[in-house]
Amino acid sequence: MGILQQKITSGACKGYWDFRSGTIDDFSGNSNNATFGATPRFSNEGLKFNGSTGYLNIDAIVGDLSANTAGTILVMTRLDADTTQEIISFGDTDADTRIQFDMNSDKLRALVGVTGTTQWALQTDAANPPNGAFAVVTLVQDATSPVLYVDGSAPAQTFTTSTNKTYWFS
Repeated sequence: MGILQQKITSGACKGYWDFRSGTIDDFSGNSNNATFGATPRFSNEGLKFNGSTGYLNIDAIVGDLSANTAGTILVMTRLDADTTQEIISFGDTDADTRIQFDMNSDKLRALVGVTGTTQWALQTDAANPPNGAFAVVTLVQDATSPVLYVDGSAPAQTFTTSTNKTYWFS
């Protein structure tokens, strides 16, 4: 597995939660602390969320991100086979406007919806990451077009919707 390292401009990191400290505090210095929707299961492999009652609420970060036109969401995860699983999502109270990053039928997918209309949806062409394996999955939006990465490499991917590929949080 390769290591992806990038210098983060001071103040550019809006939230960082490593869970190794046993807390869900934001270590970025922005106080975007999280709360559990329900207590996840703890194991020697990390936290296990079921995606419905077990999840992490980081609504506190939305205000810091609301004016951003570019950004990166990076998550180390292990996903189960043959299911649709949310990795991370941000949205309003009815999910009519949202950014969603998930596994959909074993393919990594990201999408942005605004007032009920999908602005862009991007999906890997093949199953990624391998089922049951730990992987660093990343969504990068450079204010022009998003890209998905698995363990630092961009697999073949296709836009299933491309109304406005520049859309992010604002």
